[in-house]
Amino acid sequence: QSSMGHAALYMIVAYFSGLLGAKLGWPFWITLVFGILGGALGGLILGFATMKLSAGYLSVITLAFGEVVEMVVLNWNSVTNGPLGVRGIPRPNLFGWELTPTNGGFYWLMLVLVIVAVLVSMCVVNSKFGRAVRAIKEDELAAKLMGVHTAAYKVQTIVLSGAMAGMAGAFYASMNRYIDAATFSFDISMTILCIVIFGGMGSIPGMIVGSALLISFPEV
Repeated sequence: QSSMGHAALYMIVAYFSGLLGAKLGWPFWITLVFGILGGALGGLILGFATMKLSAGYLSVITLAFGEVVEMVVLNWNSVTNGPLGVRGIPRPNLFGWELTPTNGGFYWLMLVLVIVAVLVSMCVVNSKFGRAVRAIKEDELAAKLMGVHTAAYKVQTIVLSGAMAGMAGAFYASMNRYIDAATFSFDISMTILCIVIFGGMGSIPGMIVGSALLISFPEV
């Protein structure tokens, strides 16, 4: 079951954390925490809106969610600056050392966040929760007949993935120091979906290989 709206969750949190840093002067580490919570909240809203849907219906609704979020960001000028975007987003500071792409600080920060995401994913996959989600993936009706509360598990899954998208959004906003709505286009959701399909659904090593190949190949 595919979500086509993850670029929207990514965008919501990038703007949320970026505005906290640029307009209120909050440090990156606090905006990162709020970004994760904001992503989880966005996932909760999306999850409740789609928990009864499956297959193509889920894809269409999440796609529409992404378009609605983009329109709100573009037109809510008083908060998001509309098409002008958000500038001057602060970068992380660790014991007086500012992390930047040029000094390698962002590479190590990204590596830590990826390791955290992978470890959380492994714990989820190997838990009772993960077994229930795999059962829904293979046959939702059979899982429901075995007593699995499929709607609740779907919502929890989107909340968890929203939190991860939030972590990535906060990181991206701080790394670039500037964001606008055009950055988080439908292509982002398509890239995420292609990585999942290419790497193999449900395979954590596959996600790493898929993202490494599909992100690096265009750059090369």
